[in-house]
Amino acid sequence: KLKNLKAECFVINFSISNKKNNFHHLNHLKSSVTLSIKSFFLTFMEFIKLFSLFIKIDVNSKFVYEFLYSSYISFIISQINSQVITGILLDKPIFSLVYKNKKNQILCSLNEAFMFKPFRYFDYCDLDIYFYMNEIDKNNINNYGGHIKNFYQIPFFRKNLLKQNYKGLSQELQNTLSKFDKKIIFAPSMASTIHFKPTSVEIIERAIEEFNKIILHDKKILIIIKEKKGELENINQKLKKLIFNSKNFYTIRSFKPKLLQYNQFEEIIPNCDLLVTLTSTSTTVLQSLDNNIPFICLNDNHPFSFYKKYSNCEVRLKDFKEAVYYWLKLENNDLQNLLNKIKEDLNICNENGLNSAASVLDELLKKNKDFFNERN
Repeated sequence: KLKNLKAECFVINFSISNKKNNFHHLNHLKSSVTLSIKSFFLTFMEFIKLFSLFIKIDVNSKFVYEFLYSSYISFIISQINSQVITGILLDKPIFSLVYKNKKNQILCSLNEAFMFKPFRYFDYCDLDIYFYMNEIDKNNINNYGGHIKNFYQIPFFRKNLLKQNYKGLSQELQNTLSKFDKKIIFAPSMASTIHFKPTSVEIIERAIEEFNKIILHDKKILIIIKEKKGELENINQKLKKLIFNSKNFYTIRSFKPKLLQYNQFEEIIPNCDLLVTLTSTSTTVLQSLDNNIPFICLNDNHPFSFYKKYSNCEVRLKDFKEAVYYWLKLENNDLQNLLNKIKEDLNICNENGLNSAASVLDELLKKNKDFFNERN
């Protein structure tokens, strides 16, 4: 809107209800019938072309179905009368098919994640433009395959995210916050007793036990446990009883965070003194830094990431208590200097990255002929 760009958002499938979170589905397009018919024939021709290959390498039927479905949707998207196709277009094969099937559109993507070693980033991303946040981001994407033609650096863009039907902090939480000198928000990660997850139920339980030792030592510390998708569901009953009954624990249950009307993470973090997370790649770390709040990545499961080079930002469980007190007792000037260094390295500043991305698109649309000539 700031750049007067004409844009419309779509969920990339079909729906009878035709609306999800205020976004339309593909069948809302004025030319959806024509696009659907044309895409059907294009997909059929693609299938005929590859049929002998599928037989030769014995591709299973589920793969063939996924390929046909994704091809069909990709042909619809690529035929929309749009100069730019954008969104989070990284981690699904359908987006590579959009890149393959598009004509003269600019295909560009943001990234809602921030991954780095020892974790593996996204691969096989095919784009005209990738908006990256910093050199760590840029250097870890497509290490095993994929092709990105142009890179544009933008600052952190998850700033001041708009929340629908959101009413801020609850009165109960506001009253609780006022009673404590120091507030720590704990953002546990998804864990399961059935499926493999990078975070175990055990580490969540051990973290809570360490928090309990801290508040037994200092009753003026509040621990806010903010679920995202039911992370506390599988912890033992003893710890559940502890966190639900202790005055020093405030628990915010959540299974679908978008449905929360009160106490969203974005509203809580400015009221806290420290973030503790079990996942160093969580965007909660970036949001915390954006609000000048220090963080601790509690890591007992894998090699340290680059965060280890910053004092007490990534620690083992045995060093957790010491790290908590380090941040809570740090003088304001020293705290701000440390945070400024990390923010500078990660490219987190006052500017909103979404504005920067819009400016890039604005310039490209003004001189799109030159851009397409460079691509060709």
